[in-house]
Amino acid sequence: MIGRRTVVGSRAVMAEYLQQLAADAANPHVTLQVLRFEAGAPASSLPFALLTPEDGATVLYSESRGQGHVTDSAKAVGDARTTFERLRANARDPDESLSRIRKIAEEYAR
Repeated sequence: MIGRRTVVGSRAVMAEYLQQLAADAANPHVTLQVLRFEAGAPASSLPFALLTPEDGATVLYSESRGQGHVTDSAKAVGDARTTFERLRANARDPDESLSRIRKIAEEYAR
């Protein structure tokens, strides 16, 4: 049901993008989960990443319009982990997500 989705570029661009996401999911360091539409507004409206180097503590990388910010504040990192866990809890499991992405990519490719 493509009608409920926003097309960026063209149907061909969307198909290629989703096929690339599916390919990326084969990487053992990537976990791909799709947020359920029924979950409503996501727990975060801004992009962020929690980064943990092998020899260091977790830091939060967040973005706003025009800039990125890195912090090692325990509170900020803790809040981001809570947000991340809420997003994961409301998302489809990885296998279901991958199946969904592949199906939608096929719809766009038609």
